[in-house]
Amino acid sequence: MILFADRHYGTHAGRWIAGHLSDLTDVVFVEEDYDALIRAIHDRPGEALAFHAIFATPGNESMPPEMESVIRTHLDGGADVWILHGGSAAFWPWTWWRQLMRVRWVRKDDEDVSTPSWHPVIPYRIEVTDTGEARCPGLESLDLPEDELYVNLHQSGDIETWMTAEYEGVAWPQVYTHPGLSGGTVYGWIPGHKPEVIRSERFRHTFRQVAQCWLRSP
Repeated sequence: MILFADRHYGTHAGRWIAGHLSDLTDVVFVEEDYDALIRAIHDRPGEALAFHAIFATPGNESMPPEMESVIRTHLDGGADVWILHGGSAAFWPWTWWRQLMRVRWVRKDDEDVSTPSWHPVIPYRIEVTDTGEARCPGLESLDLPEDELYVNLHQSGDIETWMTAEYEGVAWPQVYTHPGLSGGTVYGWIPGHKPEVIRSERFRHTFRQVAQCWLRSP
């Protein structure tokens, strides 16, 4: 797996996610270096790509002109993609990327959706759905302390929702899967922003439960 992350406003959350995965799969970790990401993709054809980044965050404002074709070609070859936290907005200016993301974080300049997503910062519980239990037997619900809860996400197609979090009477997807555009599967894990949350044992335990089920998926 190739995992690309931004610094995410100084939290460096992607580094911790890479650490949580390191003994489950071979992870090449790249932080805010698009040229290194391109090289990794060329060196590891067909490997799953994981993104814990939002385009245009500080330090992550510009991409090489060939970046789009490199990622599109890789995914068109059937590679899976893991969308971590805000990763649905990793390449949000690209039309096909927005189409690929059936659930996505909407930025204020989005061309397709006028109302941006937002995140109250509250304690919340991530509940396992019946689908999640069927797809990942033994998956446990997760109580988180005060942290970002992504709401007002834009959903543009059917998904399998494994875990949800409720806010003001709406159950928002937090862990989900859906087909890609050209084969492969999109796997989504949204929770976790503050360092003390992502580094906690309870977060690590549940994330690794999900990751192991994804890695076993055909």
